[in-house]
Amino acid sequence: METSKNIEKSDKKKTSHMSQILSGFSDRIKDAFNKTPKIEAFWNVKWRLDKCESLDRVQKIKEDENEYLKISIKPWDKKDFWRWTERAEIQQKEKINYDEEYVQNFTFQIPKDFVLCPRRTVIWQWKRSPEITNNDAPLLSHRIKKIYDEDSKEYKYYLVLTDWKVLENGTRREIGNAIPMDDIIWKDIKIENKIRFSDNWESKIIVKMWEEIIYDWTIGIPHSKKNKDGKTQAYFKFGLYRDRYKYTIKKIKKDKILEKEEKKVQIEEMKKAENKEREKDSYIILKDYEIEESGK
Repeated sequence: METSKNIEKSDKKKTSHMSQILSGFSDRIKDAFNKTPKIEAFWNVKWRLDKCESLDRVQKIKEDENEYLKISIKPWDKKDFWRWTERAEIQQKEKINYDEEYVQNFTFQIPKDFVLCPRRTVIWQWKRSPEITNNDAPLLSHRIKKIYDEDSKEYKYYLVLTDWKVLENGTRREIGNAIPMDDIIWKDIKIENKIRFSDNWESKIIVKMWEEIIYDWTIGIPHSKKNKDGKTQAYFKFGLYRDRYKYTIKKIKKDKILEKEEKKVQIEEMKKAENKEREKDSYIILKDYEIEESGK
């Protein structure tokens, strides 16, 4: 029989082993960052891969004499550290400070053959640093979501803006206007964010799409903490971050809100989408990017 001391030693060994894994993973990623000049500076911004090791996920492409970044992802790709997600994201190296105002502009495209299915798919997100937990909610994010449309009495796909609030059912709080995916596929999606993150209930966030305001609010961010330099910061990520098929099907089966028939429909959609992606990778294109402190 294991004594409490033995259990404690065993737990310490597990923690130590996990720390070694994370440390080794971190070293490999840092080494990868140093060997990827192709995304080191693009639009005068330094980028790095985020929690994935595959350098060929980010490629420069040329169209109409302009250079863009094409970010691709594969199902079942084991190069993402977390077993329940698939990830192809770039992260802006330079972080921004809380209580300072910034203006961010960028344009991206979602291709016509992008495979839509009812699983979490995040395109861009602002995250706080340091994070509160390993599974910290984004401060602000755009994601693709399947939503029931009251007018047509059908489920449709939308580009949805969410914030850091986690609802009782485990989903993120939706804010602003949801945009039908049919209206934006293969179009230039222009985003302008005016942001000032703060943990004293004075965060200011204005989000525009095609110069039209879809969200404008002053609100606070609870439970932030400072880094070793005494600062609270945020950082930006862009690309594709999504749940694996197997994990999403599991979530659909356990969902307490969906009707039984809709669960069947969504699971069938997932299986069809998975088969489509056996033949072709999903990708997204970042066409331009700019961020600066207000007043500069």
